[in-house]
Amino acid sequence: MASPTDLAGIILGVYYNLSPSEKLIADYILKHNDSIDTLSAKEIAERAKTSTATVSRFIRTLGFKNYAELKFSLSQSKDGDEAKNSPSLPSKKGSLEDLMDFMHATITQELNDTADILSAKDIAQIVRLILKADITAVVGVGNSLTLAQSTAFKLTQAGLRSVAPSTSDASNLLALSLTSYDFLIVLSLSGRSRRLSAIMDAARDAGTPIALITGNDQDELAKRADIVVKVTTRDRLLSTEVRYSQLSLVYVTDLIVFLLLQYSNSPGDHMRLFDQYLDFDHPSNAQTEEGSSEKPASS
Repeated sequence: MASPTDLAGIILGVYYNLSPSEKLIADYILKHNDSIDTLSAKEIAERAKTSTATVSRFIRTLGFKNYAELKFSLSQSKDGDEAKNSPSLPSKKGSLEDLMDFMHATITQELNDTADILSAKDIAQIVRLILKADITAVVGVGNSLTLAQSTAFKLTQAGLRSVAPSTSDASNLLALSLTSYDFLIVLSLSGRSRRLSAIMDAARDAGTPIALITGNDQDELAKRADIVVKVTTRDRLLSTEVRYSQLSLVYVTDLIVFLLLQYSNSPGDHMRLFDQYLDFDHPSNAQTEEGSSEKPASS
């Protein structure tokens, strides 16, 4: 599968493994992606408040031999397919429409990049493990926690036994009760978490197969997983202060659910049962829920 070809995509693909000083350079380039080819390596170092030696090391980390090769790649990219170039964040004086267009272009490219690097073999293996598992546990921390719960809910809607604890402590307790007949899915864009590491260690001790869906396949969590699905993320283009976008993770988890529905024996029947027993908001149930249609018991 092809990797992202624009400079921002390359930087974001290795961002989590950069040193603090290299991240200063990365953040500067991401903010000035459209004009970086007009600067020298020394100017980048000065503006990023780091050294030219760090710039040289950063460039090699990206896979380029030197800054001249990076600039040549940028010029080739600009002369070629413009769709591959990352859009630039409009100024704060930009219109709402400009910001909306930027958001749309950024997340579209993130999803396209993720689709390009996905391994059909890995996705198929995850689907098979879910289908044969007694219980599929889905865990995450921080922003990924709510996505883990949403994913488990969707798996349950498809007629599969799945659970996503609401806290990391509960996830640890669950991991201690997993067996080799269960399956653990871990969601983490950063690929780093002591809490998730502990959960994965407990599952590994029990012989539970583990899949990790992450934006960082080179760190501690990836070393603990049997299957690693790499996604791309461009949320640093949207905000350098807050990590909030989970769209690439959502794409992969929804893809898995979509494929499972193709193999489910009777997802429609299961959903009808779900509606019958759990749809408390249905008009026919409203009065009973409020007690207004119930007759008082005779004494």
